[in-house]
Amino acid sequence: MRVKHDKVDGKWYVHQFDDVHTHETIPREYKHYMKGKHRMSDAVKAAINFRRAAGMKTSQIVNLVVSEAGGYDNLSYTRKDAYNYADKERKEQISEGDAATALAYLQAICSAYYHFVIELKKDEDDRLINILWADSVSVADYACFGELLSFDATYKRNIYQMPLVIY
Repeated sequence: MRVKHDKVDGKWYVHQFDDVHTHETIPREYKHYMKGKHRMSDAVKAAINFRRAAGMKTSQIVNLVVSEAGGYDNLSYTRKDAYNYADKERKEQISEGDAATALAYLQAICSAYYHFVIELKKDEDDRLINILWADSVSVADYACFGELLSFDATYKRNIYQMPLVIY
């Protein structure tokens, strides 16, 4: 195939196309490995979501799906496709309630450990803008030394354009 660029309208056009193959095509039994042929059924996606909600790890889910299908050769998608789908779903689930998830996690730790401290700051729209937490060692250090730590958190920002400082 040859393409040409038209400088007047800025578009690319196919100038010459030869549809004769110069190589052997892939055998039918390997067609499902081609990228355009990767298809996960809604049933498989639902099974992955259900098992993730039940607490299974992605590797366990993928191994189970492969086993249920009777091996990789019986799948219409690759192992990587299954991992990518599970990871995408996990990220979407977290992004829908990531602040709530973080707060629930920190509050669970706070209720389990007496000296774990959490301080929150929200804006006028009740959105979380600052979280400070300290474990028992940090609280004990502050009680002994009473010093103040200052951080420059302007170096890098995350996807929320908010700093994260770990010390």
